Amino acid sequence: MNRFQLTVPHVHIDTVRTSWPVSIVWLLLSCVVTMFCAISSVQPEWYVRTDPVNDKFLHYERDSILYMLGLVGVCYRWRETSCHSFGGNFPSAPWHMAFVLYISGCVLSGCCVVVMVFSLFALGRRRRHNIMVYIGYIQLTAVLFQTMALLLYPLILTNHFVRLHCGPRSDVFNPSSCRLGWAYMMAIMGTILGFYCPLLARYSSYNVYRPCYVKYTDSLKQVTNNLSL
Repeated sequence: MNRFQLTVPHVHIDTVRTSWPVSIVWLLLSCVVTMFCAISSVQPEWYVRTDPVNDKFLHYERDSILYMLGLVGVCYRWRETSCHSFGGNFPSAPWHMAFVLYISGCVLSGCCVVVMVFSLFALGRRRRHNIMVYIGYIQLTAVLFQTMALLLYPLILTNHFVRLHCGPRSDVFNPSSCRLGWAYMMAIMGTILGFYCPLLARYSSYNVYRPCYVKYTDSLKQVTNNLSL
């Protein structure tokens, strides 16, 4: 039987290297997203109602605010500002769910930053690459939690408690006499930026390939059949 020797080029992964520019940008962006999440979650100005006498279009003055509806409580301004936390007794189920989802996303984002700092400066290339992959998936989960929370939060406008502050006509995506506060806008901005973190995690490391050649010795008929496939 005729024998035929075929040399086929192959490539295989030689090593895994860290892209330090991408990793540093990823770390800084993750810190910014976590900071935005932490600040917006404790601030009461998610929905605000201002004094109708001083209320002007596209004009935001904190001195004219009467009510502030936040993620964890409400604030009233008469002569002085008085804030009250719900302490687990939320006025509605969407409010409670938005709080749980958003805080869970914040906690996951903060944990990812801590693990990221440790993995970038204390581990080898292969372990660092594996941990970066897991961090990317966790960050994606965190930002999805935050997105669901931001979509659920406007449902509080149908609650009787909120209508006492924003007016009886307040409805989903129609705050009536209230308006969006800067804390809600910061939460939206931080969530949008958070979607870039898993993408940067994907490109924070890369494979280095090395070519090699593998020799196959087979009958001429089998080689022809393999090449035709």
